[in-house]
Amino acid sequence: SISKFRGCYAGHDFCKEVFGFDYGFKSRVGIKVLPNVHTFNIIMLAFYQDGFAKNVDEIWGEMIELGYEPNAYSYSILMEAYIKDEKIGEAMKLWEEMGNKGLNPNAVEFNTMIGGFYRIGEVGRAEEFFREMGLSGVKNYCVTFEHLINGYLLG
Repeated sequence: SISKFRGCYAGHDFCKEVFGFDYGFKSRVGIKVLPNVHTFNIIMLAFYQDGFAKNVDEIWGEMIELGYEPNAYSYSILMEAYIKDEKIGEAMKLWEEMGNKGLNPNAVEFNTMIGGFYRIGEVGRAEEFFREMGLSGVKNYCVTFEHLINGYLLG
């Protein structure tokens, strides 16, 4: 029976049931589709938005275990979850891993790191990311400036 509850846990249970995560991809409801990286991104984002940042790492692990390659957006969701849990070092490792895999960061990933460094009071590091953003040719948006202004006000 498909879950009738709401929220990130229900969504995750629904996906596991529909796609058969726990059953070797043999769907219990007869659907002949497989999840993809976007499916996992939606689940990770739901956990993050519902305030369960720690669960994002678990979903990431499921995605990797099932053989799906994270995209840049996947990285930005997990980086944001790490930053929310004040694990900026873990977010930096992901940033480096993205680069090693040839995934070029866009404004979302840059803003995630800029905002994260400002939140923990490391204005200099945030400014480094802002400069790198410009040098990389990535367009900044109002969110970028919001991070900069808030960072300077808090710093």
